[in-house]
Amino acid sequence: MRVRILAALLFVLGVSACGEPDDAPAKCQQLVDLSCMRAVECGTQNSQAECLTEAMQMSSCPRAKIVKPTFSTCLNDVRQATCAALASSGLPDSCDAVVLF
Repeated sequence: MRVRILAALLFVLGVSACGEPDDAPAKCQQLVDLSCMRAVECGTQNSQAECLTEAMQMSSCPRAKIVKPTFSTCLNDVRQATCAALASSGLPDSCDAVVLF
């Protein structure tokens, strides 16, 4: 399950397209932070620090260029998703390619 959430996060953060350049690196980090917080809540990560270390080794938030307009929907959906949904599917569909490089 832990790998699924991190893999989904990498997919979300790894696509290029159109969107808003509004502080994309910080928003990317916000999504990583929230995803790790939920992973700890759901028991798929031991700690926030461990999750962030793993996620940041695989992601490229400093290179984020654009955040799609659906970013806030993504964050809300991550907050509201059940642990079972996160474990089986990873991040919600609203998060697909929401941060672009």
